[in-house]
Amino acid sequence: MRSTRNARGVTLVELLIVVVMLAAAFGFFGAVAHGCTGCDDGGSSAVAEAQGYLGALYPGVSWRAVCQDVDTNNDGYVSCTAVPGGTPPPGVVPPVALECASRWSRNTSCRLAPRR
Repeated sequence: MRSTRNARGVTLVELLIVVVMLAAAFGFFGAVAHGCTGCDDGGSSAVAEAQGYLGALYPGVSWRAVCQDVDTNNDGYVSCTAVPGGTPPPGVVPPVALECASRWSRNTSCRLAPRR
């Protein structure tokens, strides 16, 4: 029979190290799964959002849009510029400045860019 006098369990420090490592791993994989606002390649999905948004605002007008790939101010929106494919709608002076949801954000749709 072995002596239990020399047997040692898990210390509190070892347990805390394991918990911190697991929290870091879950945090990393959670950020990857849900996206991050500063990641690249936000522009490609935002172009379709911009065209759909302006198409709903001005029916019958096709729009060409160009969007940034990076959300520079970490608000979940990337800057886009759009011009009509033909004659602009009445009261609209192209180009139109928009902010559209990037691929890596929880935001949806677009909004008109604030005037500065």
